[in-house]
Amino acid sequence: MQIYLNKTFIFLLYLLPLSFILGPFIINLTLLLILITFILKVFTCKDYFIFNNSYFKTSIIFIVYFSIITYLNNNIDYLIKTIGFIRFLMLPLIYYYFFSKINFDIKKLFVYFSGILTFVSVDLIIQRFFGKNLLGFEPSLYNQKFGFFERYGGIFNQELVAGGYLVFIGILSLILFLTNYKYTKKNITFFFIFFIISITGLLITGDRSPVLIILVFFILTSILVKKIRNFIFLFFSILLFIFFLGINFSQTIKHRFIDYPVKRFTVKAFSYTDEISLDKFDKKNIKNLLRNNPWGRHYLVSYEMIKSKPITGYGLRSFRIYCSDFNYALDYKVLINSKVEIMKYNACSTHPHNYFLEIISDTGIIGTILLIAIFLMNLRIAFNTSSNKTYVLMIFILMISILSPFKPSGSFFSTWSSTMIWYIFSLIHIFAKNNDNKIKN
Repeated sequence: MQIYLNKTFIFLLYLLPLSFILGPFIINLTLLLILITFILKVFTCKDYFIFNNSYFKTSIIFIVYFSIITYLNNNIDYLIKTIGFIRFLMLPLIYYYFFSKINFDIKKLFVYFSGILTFVSVDLIIQRFFGKNLLGFEPSLYNQKFGFFERYGGIFNQELVAGGYLVFIGILSLILFLTNYKYTKKNITFFFIFFIISITGLLITGDRSPVLIILVFFILTSILVKKIRNFIFLFFSILLFIFFLGINFSQTIKHRFIDYPVKRFTVKAFSYTDEISLDKFDKKNIKNLLRNNPWGRHYLVSYEMIKSKPITGYGLRSFRIYCSDFNYALDYKVLINSKVEIMKYNACSTHPHNYFLEIISDTGIIGTILLIAIFLMNLRIAFNTSSNKTYVLMIFILMISILSPFKPSGSFFSTWSSTMIWYIFSLIHIFAKNNDNKIKN
């Protein structure tokens, strides 16, 4: 029975990264099966100690608190989803439990990641040059002014998450390679080819946030992990070389990564206002800069929401419900024909496009502190039990890069983002030492 459960867990471990391609239903089904496998394993082995630790207790406290806040703010439709968030919080504990008991072939996981990423990247390259990917999916976000598609989803079709998938799984592969493989000429050559294909696919997607994640990861890793600094500089140089090739030979890449971002910070915010640029960083001008792009408008409105309920927040997915009540933050007075008029704008969306702002506006300061505590507890468990501290440190750096508040992001509480974030933070335990005793609190 125990051997069967161990093999089931390993199978589900490999299925989870593939489930992102197969869709939300498969993601949730895989998470459910992982949870069931874990419960059966614990009760079969009578390993009840796994629930007697600060991480598990704090996770339960957070779910109870978050559920109450969601209910009190009349977000009853999302109450079940709030309770269901426990499946993500349990994932690191489940992975720690299994990895501390089984002998897992880490190199096979690296090969598996490499195969998936190569397929996704090649599929994107095919879509870019032939107009359709291997399944006949076409790109999206056609720019009529310039006559090209701005975004490519590849195997994900119109779900524009290919960039995030490539950078999350790609950096995991990089970490596994740098912390587990010998730096032979054969291994390095193989990984360089794989890295070049993946970066090319990433730039083709037109997704800017993943590129920022890579930059932050490379910078922090070069500072904090000295023994692999030379390799990080080498990979970073390759990234810059491919990027400069892209912006010089592809109008699409140049538009997505250079022209459009620069335009948002240098042109007029509105047709009636004075020109604003980066050399005028007064308070009024910063607000105009934020008004000048959709993400900035989300940030201004979510900031007003946070000021309204800073301690408790508004509950799960509150931005889509209450954003219209705070659009006044975007009001702008203009003079038209000697008459002062107020320009009104709408920043409503499904989420604020910033993990940090979404967490605070949904859970408040209390919930944010609890989530930070949960992250730190998981990190402490990993450092105390891992046989590869460099690997743990690099996963932590990756988490900082992903959760950085200084970039646009998806929704922290969505199935796709939450699963990916907690999956990465669960793989931090891949080097957990055998431990049949309790987790240190």
